[in-house]
Amino acid sequence: MACTPPEDQYKKGPLFLNTLRGVINDDATWFSLLHDYYQHFKYQTIMSTDVDAFFSQRVGMNLTPIFNEYLHHATPPTLELRFDDVNHTVSYWWQAEEAAFAMPIRVGDPDHWQVIKPVTNAWKTMPTTLTRDQFSVVRICIMFSSRRPRGMSFSAAAEVAGRRAASSGAVREWVVESDYRLAPFARAVMT
Repeated sequence: MACTPPEDQYKKGPLFLNTLRGVINDDATWFSLLHDYYQHFKYQTIMSTDVDAFFSQRVGMNLTPIFNEYLHHATPPTLELRFDDVNHTVSYWWQAEEAAFAMPIRVGDPDHWQVIKPVTNAWKTMPTTLTRDQFSVVRICIMFSSRRPRGMSFSAAAEVAGRRAASSGAVREWVVESDYRLAPFARAVMT
């Protein structure tokens, strides 16, 4: 019986690995982890639970909810942000299928990122001096060189694409390429 693979099958793997790299947030640890992972599991058939357990044990973090969210659900998680201009706050939470999903993410001013850890079961609130237009969420913007204007850097093209997406409606989707290494494979929606 023939079956068509899911559409996200090929793109999601590298994006998920980059997401894990951002969560770990230490390149020396990340590349050592990849080396140790290969050495530990070479010539073996393994399951995703083996990879999850190995990574979690080595970095001292419970990565299972992140693995489960990305490996068992097709839709990437969405970071929802609500701005209160009167009280100068922003509320946030993850809309995700995995109940325990609480992945850290960088937000705020790209020159001085602030790490927040949204959850899926409650809104959290933080003070901010930034306006909705100044507030950024580190994100991956997938662009192919054939669609990027000649001579424009990937980060500049991503920012232009993000601002176009942001200006197209009441619910604003913001896409900013600031530091691809820190960017999770996720959506951010600002209201």
